[in-house]
Amino acid sequence: MMSHVLVSDLSFEAHQLMDEYLRPGNSGRDWKTLADKMGYPHQKILYFESLTKHGPVFHLIEDYERKGKTVSELVSLLEEMERRDLIEDLQIHIDKAEEERKQTEEMQGRPVSEDPQAVVPATLCEDYDVYIIYATPDKPFADELLTKLEEKPYSFRVCIDHRDFLPGSRCGKLETSAEVIEKGCKVLLIMSENFNRCENADFEAKIALKISPAARQKVLIPIKYKPCTIPSWLKHICYIDYTTEEARSYFWKKLLSSLGYKKL
Repeated sequence: MMSHVLVSDLSFEAHQLMDEYLRPGNSGRDWKTLADKMGYPHQKILYFESLTKHGPVFHLIEDYERKGKTVSELVSLLEEMERRDLIEDLQIHIDKAEEERKQTEEMQGRPVSEDPQAVVPATLCEDYDVYIIYATPDKPFADELLTKLEEKPYSFRVCIDHRDFLPGSRCGKLETSAEVIEKGCKVLLIMSENFNRCENADFEAKIALKISPAARQKVLIPIKYKPCTIPSWLKHICYIDYTTEEARSYFWKKLLSSLGYKKL
């Protein structure tokens, strides 16, 4: 089934693994060699190399997956480079992506598609009220917010990546988050030192901020979950504090008001 699994189906951890293996300079075995085998011209490779925020490997793979490329195509190129070490370590992520894609298509009540270019929805629902941005170590708090906001009487439609992003879509994970945010939902940003170390969450938060310049539309709602340094580009936005017992006593009222819930 691997021939039907797209590179965009792979987890963020798989993308990090490729960065770890391919970024170090290693003639004939690094990301530049892979980019060349993918068919990118020299000028485009130089452009990827100039992108320092997320690194060249991230941008190379993101651009490659936009083309609807399959994992089998990627593995073939890695085999040509004799990168069996990377292929073996990616296998657990490939297996997981295969299983998730199969389960999703079964839930949708249709057979597994033989066409890797077939259009698959990016998320479980079309529209959401709230999207949660978090770093992986803060997932328990993100799940707590998810549960509370979805239960009655609030009944918000909440999007969180690990549950709502569907494998098999033509969008990568960051593209999917951008698509959800651009539809106008409120965005909860869980701030902590974990967030400050997470490039993926940082990128998503900047997308939300760009959509709402100077927070005029109040799209981005930061939550200071644990004591941390507030990034300079977020200091102009008022956050909801969760770091002290006193702050937590007002937390849910402030959060629900910020989300537009009126019955308080």
